Amino acid sequence: MIGFRILIVLGVFAFGSPASSATKNVETGAAALKTGDYATAVTSFKAAYKAADKQTVANQTAALMGWGDALAGLGDMEGARHMYKKALALSPESRPLLFRLRNLGIGP
Repeated sequence: MIGFRILIVLGVFAFGSPASSATKNVETGAAALKTGDYATAVTSFKAAYKAADKQTVANQTAALMGWGDALAGLGDMEGARHMYKKALALSPESRPLLFRLRNLGIGP
C-alpha cells in the first residue's frame, strides 16, 4: 500500500450534463476510492475515460488520474505510473499528477 492519501477533486470534471455516462462513472469511481473498493474504481474510471469528450483534455486527464489512483490502491504501482504519465502527457503542468508520481517514488 502506498503512503499517501488519494486525492480526488471532482471539480476537475467538466463532462457536461449531470446525467452523462462519464459523470456517473466518475462519481461511482470516486465513491469506490473513498471506501477502498479499488477494483470498482478502476472499472468506473476506465469507463469514464472511454466516455469522456476527447476534445476536452480536462475530462481525459481527470479520468486517467482517478484510474491511476485506483490502481495504486490495488498495489499496481506500474499501472498507476502508466496512467499518471498518460494523463501528464495531456496536462504536463498538472501539480496533482506530479505530486502523485513523486509519492510513488518514481518522478515524472
